[in-house]
Amino acid sequence: MSPQVLFYTVETVHDKNQKDRQTIMTSTLTFPTPKTITGGCLCGGLRYLVEFPIDHDFRAGSETCQCTQCRKQTGGLFLVSHRVSTAAFRFTGSHATLRQFNATPNVDRAFCSDCGSLIYWRPKDKSYLCFTVGTVDPLYLIGEGHPEGVASTARGSGAAGGDKASQPETESVPEGGYGMALANGCGRHYWCKNEIKGVTDGIPLLGMGGRGTRCLGDY
Repeated sequence: MSPQVLFYTVETVHDKNQKDRQTIMTSTLTFPTPKTITGGCLCGGLRYLVEFPIDHDFRAGSETCQCTQCRKQTGGLFLVSHRVSTAAFRFTGSHATLRQFNATPNVDRAFCSDCGSLIYWRPKDKSYLCFTVGTVDPLYLIGEGHPEGVASTARGSGAAGGDKASQPETESVPEGGYGMALANGCGRHYWCKNEIKGVTDGIPLLGMGGRGTRCLGDY
């Protein structure tokens, strides 16, 4: 099923008197949603499986953060993650290289001790975690692994990697994958006060144009 996401685009229009007025338009964003996805770190030492509940809200689950901690741990200007219940996420196979770092006392940041990939961040007192969208396997993220958009399957395709026995049941992956479902920008955007002028202050994924809820800090 493809949910319809309604968001607003705000444009600034100049009239003859050079006075700004805002015109609000609506558009509909549609995307396919997965039942399951797999992912892992750069070296392959950590592999995970996410099984989304039937009522999972893919709009609210899409989050971004521009805090200094996320920037320093990822090396990027912002973090793109997706929130799920802790029960929906599990590691498959060995996870001997799993380590956790606490830049904030009550928040775990899970990463691979061999390659350094950040897998998720998780508040210790909550029942959810936010996995990093960049660690999702290309089959699910961009549809890589099947020619010209022909539907492929997760089991035995080789695109997802890891232990085949731990792969999700056979499921067709649409052309382009599920990247929009995982990173649609319709959820919360944290630490927008850290936006970099002319760089991250005009990106729709980070809440510009009316997508999602922009937060100056954690809230």
